[in-house]
Amino acid sequence: MQVLRTLSAAALFAIAGAGASLACGMASFVDADPRALYATQISSVDGAIVTDESVTLTVTFDVASGGWTDPQLVPVTYFVQPWDGVYEIYAMAIPPEGVATDALVPMTATIEMPLIEGVTGWRIIADQGCVTLLLDGSMLPEGGDGCTVQSLTVS
Repeated sequence: MQVLRTLSAAALFAIAGAGASLACGMASFVDADPRALYATQISSVDGAIVTDESVTLTVTFDVASGGWTDPQLVPVTYFVQPWDGVYEIYAMAIPPEGVATDALVPMTATIEMPLIEGVTGWRIIADQGCVTLLLDGSMLPEGGDGCTVQSLTVS
């Protein structure tokens, strides 16, 4: 009977813990191709306002070797808006399956992102570094975020 009581208590704690994490809300998820890996580093980020409701981001990044395919910018989907208004995007591609040249190779990917209320910018993340693209007039909290910071002017 003691084993049953212990199991029941453990089950209650597990259920309570799961409920608490759901009550706080899961921060985010990423819907990426499971074969994709992070780009090595970001070379450049360019942004252009398409309409009053969206911006196009074009990112050039390096991958570790030749033979990579499907360069992509994978946005994080948030259930609750990020506290700083900066949305994360991962620079990714699919690595080669076989032997490939051993040199950094540039790739380019483009994504259109919505300009919703509360957005202050986007943080594009690679394996070795990141770039934060801030909308004109937006500021990072004191101390920054450890990324290279660029500004995008909204006209």
